[in-house]
Parts: sequence; C-alpha cells; structure tokens
Amino acid sequence: MLKPQFPDYHNLFVSKNDIHLSILTYGCCLIRSAFNPRSIKKLASEIQFISTEKSNKVKCGELTETFSRFHITETEYQSFYPEKSLYDILKKKKWNDTIKAIFGTNQYYQHQETYTRGIDVRPEEERDLTSFRPLQFHLDTIYHPPVDKFSIIFWIPFDDCGTTRPGIQLVPINHHVIRRIINFDSDTGFNHTEPNIDESQWSMKNVWQRIVTTIPNEIVWRPKFSIGDLLIMSSWVPHASYTTREMNLPRRSVELRYHGNELNPLPITDGTPNKIKLFLHQFAAKIRRQNYVYIHAVDQK
Repeated sequence: MLKPQFPDYHNLFVSKNDIHLSILTYGCCLIRSAFNPRSIKKLASEIQFISTEKSNKVKCGELTETFSRFHITETEYQSFYPEKSLYDILKKKKWNDTIKAIFGTNQYYQHQETYTRGIDVRPEEERDLTSFRPLQFHLDTIYHPPVDKFSIIFWIPFDDCGTTRPGIQLVPINHHVIRRIINFDSDTGFNHTEPNIDESQWSMKNVWQRIVTTIPNEIVWRPKFSIGDLLIMSSWVPHASYTTREMNLPRRSVELRYHGNELNPLPITDGTPNKIKLFLHQFAAKIRRQNYVYIHAVDQK
C-alpha cells in the first residue's frame, strides 16, 4: 500500500475550492495557521473562566477509566459574554464563503448548542493501566441530528495536541463511501429512535463494528495540531480521541457545527469535474470487507 497523502494545507495556500473539494473527496481537511494564536488563547481563557465558575465537569460516556470531559455550551458562554458568540471566530470571509459553497446560500444553519470541550487524562493512579484504548470511532451525524442532513464541523484546538495532550484520529473518507460501509439508508437512517435503550442495541455500536472491521489501519490519520490550526470535517467522517502514556495534559477545543438542508453537499460548479475519482486518498483503492472491495468514481451530480 502506498504512503497515505492526507488533506493537510497551510492557510496561505488553500482556497475555498480546495476546502470544498477536500470535503467532497475526503470528508475533511486540516488547515494550518488558520487563526492568530492570540485570538485562540483569548477564547481559551474565557472558557477556562466559565469552567472554573461553573465547575461544569461531567464524566465521559466512553472510556471513563482514561478520560473525563467537560462541556461549555454556546448558551452558557453567552450567559457570561452576552455580546459574543463562539461562532465569532469564523467571521473571516474565507470560512463564510466555504460554508456557502458547501451548502448553498441561506441553505444552512448554526447548531444552537455548540460547545467547547475539555478532555482530561485521568491521574495515573486512577487510570486503567492495562489499556490505553482510544475512544471508539463514531460518526457525529448520529449524536447530532438531523441525521438526514449533511453537516460540517469546525474543530479548533486551544492547545498543541497529539504529543503530550490527547489527539484526534480520523478516517478521511467520502460520505457516499462511509454510508455504503455502514449500510445507511436515507429513508430509515440508523433506526435509532430510542436514545435511552440499552447501549448494546444502539446503532452506534453496530456502526463502530463495521468501521473497525472494514477500514484498514493504514488510512487512519493521527495529525498533530498546533494552536491556530483548524480541522474541518463532515459529520460522516469516523473519528475518535486517543491517548498514549506520554499524553498526560488536558486537551481543550471548540466544535462549531453547521447543518445543511440536504443529505448531500453541493458539487463544485466552477469547472472542477463533477466526477471525483475516489482512490480513498489516492493510496488505498481497496478496503477490507471479507474480501477487498474497490471504490470507484462517485457521481457528485
């Protein structure tokens, strides 16, 4: 298998069309130096203040022997800073133009309860020392309905992460391909109408099993992030937090979500071919599902 080539750009050399094409092809892209680190540190200090005031810590629903988490929602943020919004950081024209290109003008809306998230690696004496498993791969489209709409997430770390702080691993993959892998049906969705049913029966477990048994490890991406970097990904990209024994500092980030009005993003209409030939990152034209399955061109009409 060829060495992976992931959608990793520097802000100075990436255009709206580059980002749009990456979302259509890979479901994600990483943009280096997208923000001034000072603005990120300022937002981080505001969030830290709110967190201290509210003591808003909750245990993580997954892998509590390794992680604990806290959330600060947009509503909570505005209760302390009423003239501000977490979305203010995306006011730059490039990000607005990208969102409009993916969804269409006035064909999307902001997720009202977006939030900042903190992940703490639990103290050594409290951890499960036999396993440093990552959180299970999951799709945000299940956790953040509407499931029949295409969504994108702007994930912005407040600290360097992936070395001494918990990282993020993801599978850059086209939304049509992942739907085929997990047997998603646009009419019946994931058949999860009761969120409080036994976890063993919940759709996410079945989705996770399909992901880990189908997608080869060679295409799992574990980028390292610096303050000011930006990860843009669709709600159909499998991803998870992970940690190693060297990662003993907390990770802080903000997740800004946009929901579209349709199941699929818009194609690029400015001359870029509508047929995007998927080599699953141009290096893995085959994925495991009993025997190798080849992914061919996906029509983006």
